[in-house]
Amino acid sequence: MIVIQTATPTAPLTATGLDNVQSMSRAVSADAAGTAYVADMNGSGSVRLWRLPDGTLTVGAPRTVTTNGQMPSVVALPNGRGAAMVYTSGGAQVF
Repeated sequence: MIVIQTATPTAPLTATGLDNVQSMSRAVSADAAGTAYVADMNGSGSVRLWRLPDGTLTVGAPRTVTTNGQMPSVVALPNGRGAAMVYTSGGAQVF
């Protein structure tokens, strides 16, 4: 994942730790404190949430949200409280 800091937009950094996933199966959001949240779906259909704390370049281990989902989306909550996700499972949206 490429990290572009607002203070140095012409010097992008590379964050490591994310698995390779299918094209267009990943969403990213960041809170005001700079923590990034990444939602993805791996090849076996698990929807996962990853976290990249501000100031680091290594993504932490993912949290599996469900083992049967698709099309994950994520939005960071205000004040660094975490993230909200939505995904589909069995044809229905799960919030």
